Amino acid sequence: MTLHQHDPNKRPDDEFIKGSYEFLIDGNRCRLLDGRRTPGYISDVDLKRAMFVFNITAFEDKGKTWTLYAEAVEKFQFDKSSKRLEKEAVDSLRERVAYFNRELVVKPDPETLHETQKRIREQQAKILDFMTRYDLVRENLASRRKKDQKKIQEALIAYMAHLGLDEIEQESANQMVLNPDSGELVKNIAICCAELGLADYRDKILRTPPMDKLRLKAYIINRLAFTRLLYDKPLTVYRGMSSETSFKTHRRNFMSWTDDLSVAKAFSDFEDDQYQSVYLLKKQAAPETIFMTHYETAPFGESYQEKEVVLFHNDSIII
Repeated sequence: MTLHQHDPNKRPDDEFIKGSYEFLIDGNRCRLLDGRRTPGYISDVDLKRAMFVFNITAFEDKGKTWTLYAEAVEKFQFDKSSKRLEKEAVDSLRERVAYFNRELVVKPDPETLHETQKRIREQQAKILDFMTRYDLVRENLASRRKKDQKKIQEALIAYMAHLGLDEIEQESANQMVLNPDSGELVKNIAICCAELGLADYRDKILRTPPMDKLRLKAYIINRLAFTRLLYDKPLTVYRGMSSETSFKTHRRNFMSWTDDLSVAKAFSDFEDDQYQSVYLLKKQAAPETIFMTHYETAPFGESYQEKEVVLFHNDSIII
């Protein structure tokens, strides 16, 4: 099963140089060290915040951009003719990375969680009333998420617009499907989730000013209220991965799964010697762990066929 576009005639790796800080100069051409070697170029290098933009020039996301931390440059390879930063600039960049890589820990408070759960239940009643405008059945909505998927997607964005939260919904959905590590919207959401008592946050500090927390928390509560109406029992999900490097421990606030086994299998290539580490996982996701899925989130199906289910993830994972 082929999920993604690729270039069968891509250039060999020995024509490139492994990415490092010195290559973070606007205009330098590079490609991501993923299986298909997604090509692009660097722009908008911000030495003060130690961030840069990767402009994608091929495949499904052609024309889109990722805003990444400077240390992510090691996940790319560059043309041998690429320009290079002076040593002084590289040393300064390393210092900025070290400054921003300080850990921030926000532990959920049980009393706050109790209040958050109460607010979620209150919003669910309002959402059900709103859903009647879309000719959706109030009772057992979970059983209709497949049959009435388009109506449910329309109802979600309309309800968020009704609350003035549709811009956040669109941005967060687009970011989750494009790359959760692009920019800091998802990190802002994760911090607010921790402050609402929903999940641990143990990650790095922000590199950009914090977003409006009141609006983000209102969005999270209404988002979860909507999602939990669609899932009244655990959902079976799968995750597949193939990597050219050995297994490493990573910390994640959210993790992408799928409820389609064939999709997960497509990510798990046990035969190609290009990959050193491969896994295929299955688990039951409790409704309260589900943040966003392809059933109610239209952008998840616009570019890819991955049928994503985004879950809260409170632990590190070896990937």
